Amino acid sequence: MNSSSFPTELANSTDHETSSGGGISEGYVIGVTVYAVIIFVVAIFGNSLVIYVVCAREHMRNSTNILIANMAVADILMACIVPYVLKWLFVKRRWFGTIMGTILCKFFHSTQALSVACSVISLVFISLDRCLVILFPMRHIVTSKVLKASLVAAWIYSLVVAVPLMVVANVHVETKGNYVCSESGWPSQKAKQSYLLAFVIGTYVIPLVVITISYVLIAVKLCKRELPGVTTPESQKKAHETTKKAITMLVTVVVVFALCWLPLQAREIMIIFIPETSKLFSLELMVFLTWIGISNSAINPCLYVIFSENFRREFGRILSCTKEKRSDSYLGIPATRATPLNTPIMSRRVLSATNIHEAVPLRHLTVNHRLP
Repeated sequence: MNSSSFPTELANSTDHETSSGGGISEGYVIGVTVYAVIIFVVAIFGNSLVIYVVCAREHMRNSTNILIANMAVADILMACIVPYVLKWLFVKRRWFGTIMGTILCKFFHSTQALSVACSVISLVFISLDRCLVILFPMRHIVTSKVLKASLVAAWIYSLVVAVPLMVVANVHVETKGNYVCSESGWPSQKAKQSYLLAFVIGTYVIPLVVITISYVLIAVKLCKRELPGVTTPESQKKAHETTKKAITMLVTVVVVFALCWLPLQAREIMIIFIPETSKLFSLELMVFLTWIGISNSAINPCLYVIFSENFRREFGRILSCTKEKRSDSYLGIPATRATPLNTPIMSRRVLSATNIHEAVPLRHLTVNHRLP
């Protein structure tokens, strides 16, 4: 499957090849190795910064950013499998025994499925939250409790998706005496194909349909309405621009996720329904498709920096070791469904319509711009 059958399937057909990557050229192996190292470093470092910013900066703790931090955790898990997938180029399926070998085998074979599921469900919850914010700006629908329940539900769903791979992944000894880690526990080929089909539908097709519908509704609503609490035409224009920037970032994250995983998901569907097509995929192409998907974990932090002024500013402060300066974009709004953690009131200044929508959802806008 997307996560673990990549090394297994290739190794099954290339056991006679050398440990330097078999039929893959040495230059290709070097290129993939460099690429993998870059992905690993960027994914670990970038997503760790995202988590730190959301946890350490109170004004960054709105519902969207908390779900983004949840995705960052999933992306770090994805980065953890980079060494395992990379090692196939050098030693193929070869593994080691003992209980630790079995535990790590099950961990690596299930982690990518867990990460993909958690990421896409987080994207679904983000799109639904944004949709509810835009459609019902004055109603508190996603409260703190609902947000916490969403986080728990995302990980429960992800574990359910990953458990079958934990069960079927095992370490066994080949005839040559080598330990190998593979998904050898499937009761039948049909059971494996059924799981793969359910995985593609449950972690790709259905979530992307829900996300698409949510953002279409948001786009329609933004084109039709005036924002509550923003009275002047100039303020309306600035507020709309800022809101659209935030939505653009989220939509871009979704599109990049879909594009990164589309080739591998399409390959799975082709192999399930048209098994003969498996012969069309060369070793180099199979390696390439796998790394396209994994690279999504390193791309996400870059997108936050590109599209979000708040993330860009906080990343800059951390990297330059600058003390936090609370700017006008910090609104000091009490805890609500968008800010589940207690947030002190910092200022009685007039709220800025230019940055208010990036900091908090629209529902916090009131007819009066001044804090009591």
